[in-house]
Amino acid sequence: MPRARLGLAHALACAGWGAAAALVASQPIAPASIALGAAVAAGTAAIAVLLPLRARPGSIVVGALVLSIVAVVAGGVASLLAGDLRAAVLVAPLAAAAGMHARAMSGAAAADPSLAPRVRLAPSLLALAGGAALAAGASALGQPALVVLGVVVLLQLAALTLLLRRVADVEPQTEPADVAAAPPARLLPLLAVAVAGAAAVVALRPALSALGAEEPQPAGPAALTLAIGGLAGPPLARLVARLGLGRGGALLATLAGAAALAAPIARPGALDLLSAAVLGIALAAAVALAELARRSGVTFPPRAVTLLLLAAALGAAVAALLLTSVPLPDVVLGASIACLVAGLGAWAPAPRERVA
Repeated sequence: MPRARLGLAHALACAGWGAAAALVASQPIAPASIALGAAVAAGTAAIAVLLPLRARPGSIVVGALVLSIVAVVAGGVASLLAGDLRAAVLVAPLAAAAGMHARAMSGAAAADPSLAPRVRLAPSLLALAGGAALAAGASALGQPALVVLGVVVLLQLAALTLLLRRVADVEPQTEPADVAAAPPARLLPLLAVAVAGAAAVVALRPALSALGAEEPQPAGPAALTLAIGGLAGPPLARLVARLGLGRGGALLATLAGAAALAAPIARPGALDLLSAAVLGIALAAAVALAELARRSGVTFPPRAVTLLLLAAALGAAVAALLLTSVPLPDVVLGASIACLVAGLGAWAPAPRERVA
């Protein structure tokens, strides 16, 4: 029962963060401001992941949820006083809470493998998709932003209640048991480039969905992308498992990069949904790659995760700077090409293979 509660609490927390992120992305904010906000969020999450917290995972998750609830309530009050949503109040605290939560859940899953299937990437994405769908539904029904913030608070209060009722907890594990199976150092630069490009695509795609639209509603396509990624990722991993992490990983990385090229075509209407569906395939390939790496015994220590989050922050920041002189679709296209280049780079043979 404690594991079930922790898994359900994780899903509720992710749904709340998905709804909050979709709400912020659907606001009429300048693309450069959205990219800068994404850079701040990724940088804050990187710091939260690297913090040397000594408490037990359950206690850290409780603290993350309390921080998240306080931030959403503060954002709601500020928005109520100002008359419109103050997204800047939400970005950094919610990113910090999500980073703390992810680090704690990773430690809990490492210490208790039976918990791992409940908190892996695919179910987490499905929970995020559910939250984004809630935000999209509220927007379609004409509900104000405060209603969505209220739903976020209720979801995270429910998660907090489940955690406080737990009768047992697991000790933290700061490093995975198989640290020796860290990803090859030669692949980290490629991963960093891919993550930087993906961060720029994720940050700027809602702006493409709003081009020429009177009432931009990118939350629905975001929910579609997340749902496809969460549902199709594990079957895709099983499909390419026989190829191994080498060729199978390179194939998945290339598929993700190629599918990312659909991001620049997003426009309000049918093209928005088409782009979201193809980006869902890119996300599914990324999920499958993570699952393939897990089955091969490859783990990412907190420092590697922090490095990738900092790469995401850098990618979003560079995109924000480019927007001062480069059209929005061209910036998104450049970020998509960076993802494809990183995917193609995965085919390069290891140094030992070159000697042979």
